[in-house]
Amino acid sequence: MELRLHCGRIGDVGNRGERRVLTELESVGEHPVAKDWIVLHSVRIKPHTSPNGGEVDLAVIMPGRHTVVLLEIKGHESVEERGERVLVRYQDGSRKDPLEQVDRARGDVLSILQQARRDGRMREHVHVATGVLLPFATLGHAGGIPWDRRQIVDEREMRGGIVEAIQRVAEYGAPDHRTSGALHPQAQAFLREQFQPRFQPTFDPRSLIEAAEREALELTEQQSRVIDSIFENDHRPHVVHGPAGSGKTVLAIDLLHRYGREFPGERRLFLCYNTFLAQKAQGMSDGLFEVSTVHKFMMDLTKGLFSPTQKNAPNFFDELLPEKATLVVWEEEITYDLIVLDEYPDAFSLPILTFLDSLLEGGFAEGRWHFLGDIQQDIFKRDVSGRFAAFEEQYCKGRVPYRMTLRENLRNTRQIANLGRRVLGDDHIRPVRADGAPIEITGYQDLPAAVEREVRRWLSAGYLPSEIVVLTPDSAPLDVAVGGHTIRVLSSVEENSALGLTTARKYKGCESPVVILVDPQAVSCTSDQHLRQLTYVAVTRAKHGLSVLYRRDQKSEFDSLFGRHSP
Repeated sequence: MELRLHCGRIGDVGNRGERRVLTELESVGEHPVAKDWIVLHSVRIKPHTSPNGGEVDLAVIMPGRHTVVLLEIKGHESVEERGERVLVRYQDGSRKDPLEQVDRARGDVLSILQQARRDGRMREHVHVATGVLLPFATLGHAGGIPWDRRQIVDEREMRGGIVEAIQRVAEYGAPDHRTSGALHPQAQAFLREQFQPRFQPTFDPRSLIEAAEREALELTEQQSRVIDSIFENDHRPHVVHGPAGSGKTVLAIDLLHRYGREFPGERRLFLCYNTFLAQKAQGMSDGLFEVSTVHKFMMDLTKGLFSPTQKNAPNFFDELLPEKATLVVWEEEITYDLIVLDEYPDAFSLPILTFLDSLLEGGFAEGRWHFLGDIQQDIFKRDVSGRFAAFEEQYCKGRVPYRMTLRENLRNTRQIANLGRRVLGDDHIRPVRADGAPIEITGYQDLPAAVEREVRRWLSAGYLPSEIVVLTPDSAPLDVAVGGHTIRVLSSVEENSALGLTTARKYKGCESPVVILVDPQAVSCTSDQHLRQLTYVAVTRAKHGLSVLYRRDQKSEFDSLFGRHSP
């Protein structure tokens, strides 16, 4: 068996499902059935009819069978068997049908073969089969699944041998009449050529993006350990810290879904500080639990109880609102069985903590609650690390929460993650994603022209307007239009057509494929450390592409912040 990886060694593969499958294939390389197999890992397929093409985790060329098997590998421990579909959840909260994904790649391969036969480059018939490997999940008895069961291999079937599992997938849809003899070497070379682009070091931003997207998408081992710890330790409260991009929100949402399965009928509440983050979480909740920001939740409770003068008071949100909401909770006996507070440092103030203590059944001392956040992103300066001991003493009454830490940055490409580490000065954050497009850092004299140039560059790389967000020191409109698309101040993360503009503070907890960051050195902050934390938040909103623009007359301030000489 010839096994070709898209990286140096199996241990470097970010997806644990792929690591397991590749390890098993490596161990059975001399299997008599698989001796002539050519196994290509993490490949991109680019037919002439498509500018981008499809992608697949494994392409297995079987010369002796005149067959190519395209496989998706999902490292999830559980999958959702919903009606007639099997779905897996990704770090961005979306759910996808893995067979639909691999079937798109099959369509690309069939298109390539059809064109090759027209051109006379390929004369032999090749059967193209598709399947999904679930090396850590066990399917139930979802009899309504429209897939042929031979296309799905779960953990139980993996135990029968990886070669046998893939061989069974190869049988799906195979013609009754088999071509005798092995596939001609010229045909083998042609097929290999179609799967080669991912192995080439050429600079193709969209290809790099797709490669990065394939890694670290499922609930990670670190995240799974946190959820297991909560349920194995009698639901004792957990405080989970993790850097930007470590999947804290996805962990929180999965935790709330699991509580719903374990304790149906109980009231569950997800709270955060940021409106955009709440919108994102709402879309991931499937309507199965309540989602809100802390302040909107309190405003809904106290609707009609404040005069316009009170609402305009400088201490309204920090003091008057939480105090009145606490009284409403007591008077109306409103309680929740579980509260999960995401990005908890943002809401870590005495009045808000008192409100949450009254809202939770049993309070912080006895109830079910979990905090998730990152003190490195304490951009509202709540001094969490200095005040947490006082919180435990005042509210937890000796019930000390478990503390767990996520170290892996799953969101950003390696270049972006490393830039965030450098700005923050924290070497404990581990970037695990693949390399991506180079970060563009540019000084400007004319801001609209500079932004327009960067937008055009990313659009030409294959991004949609809705995949580009501009982060500025304030959210004032920016008079820029590119190809009929005008940059608009974001009011919702659900906008799917506009080039968006907002601030790093408002976009905290969210992400975008591309971020154009403007003048980080000019943001108003209380200290250099505060500025670095806010810049870290801004930089790490970008999943794959990052452009940074700074005023040329503020070059020294920018260089001081980024710790490098800038062009």
